[in-house]
Amino acid sequence: MSLKGKTALVTGGAGFVGSHLVEALVDRGVAVRVLDNFDRGRMAYLDGAKEKGSVEVIKGDVRNRETVRKAVRGCDYVYHEAAVCINKSFKFPEEAIDVNIWGTTNAVLAAKDENVEKFVFASSASVYGNPRSIPMTEEHGFYPETAYCVSKIAGEYLLKIYSQDLPYVVFRYFNVYGPRQSTDAHYTSVILSFIRKYEAKETPVIHGDGTQTMDFVHVRDIVQANMLAIEKDASREVFNVCSGTETSVNDIISYLNEIYGCEMKPKYEPGVQVFVKHRLGSYSKIQEMLGYYPSISLKDGLNEIVKDYRKNPKMY
Repeated sequence: MSLKGKTALVTGGAGFVGSHLVEALVDRGVAVRVLDNFDRGRMAYLDGAKEKGSVEVIKGDVRNRETVRKAVRGCDYVYHEAAVCINKSFKFPEEAIDVNIWGTTNAVLAAKDENVEKFVFASSASVYGNPRSIPMTEEHGFYPETAYCVSKIAGEYLLKIYSQDLPYVVFRYFNVYGPRQSTDAHYTSVILSFIRKYEAKETPVIHGDGTQTMDFVHVRDIVQANMLAIEKDASREVFNVCSGTETSVNDIISYLNEIYGCEMKPKYEPGVQVFVKHRLGSYSKIQEMLGYYPSISLKDGLNEIVKDYRKNPKMY
């Protein structure tokens, strides 16, 4: 499917996931419009995409209805990635509700009024809460633990309510990692924290016993899913985007020891609050309907981050 001549809006497009998505869209000949308030996003994350294609950057807030409407106008696709992250939602739950619910409402209504071809919403595996069974499928119930989780659930329901004649896809991202990731993420921040310790030849610290597990999915696999969303006909569907592999924090240390060629022994300290002790997703539905398949192993992904961190430390 040729996407040349198409235009896409990426809210939060200067952020971690958003900037990688912008690059992929530009590579496919799509003219991209980025709406970002630069609370967490960085203009430098967009430098590569700007060199290769058309990228228009709008500094603005998704809570501003008119700003969102102007950004959506003329776009064929809307990717709604903008959100207050889970870490910030702990300290500022009101802002998380405000941005993640009202911002989503503005984006959905604008997309509907402008008759966009497809609306893609970045939800989260956090909506599942502590799993009652694993691997978690899309049929798993909602057990929200934070304002962030509640806001993502609300976003999904808002799409259902307001999306008459608006084709859409919802992606529930699991634990996303990759180049340009930050320490903002509540769970995947351990990766960058550990790498910094290894680079400084300091002892990494594990809070708890290290048996907490996550389903780490590389950001390029997240992008793969997002590209499939506009290439395939699926609509009004919800999909997990995950690796289907359960990895403990202790496992990450083992992988990094292999990469660095050392036998670093972590220091274990009393644990911080952990809302989800085990996470493992199923990608059967997205594989069957969109043809998605996770392509990057965690070990390969970690090795890539280490190399990129050494080459571009200011991007972290």
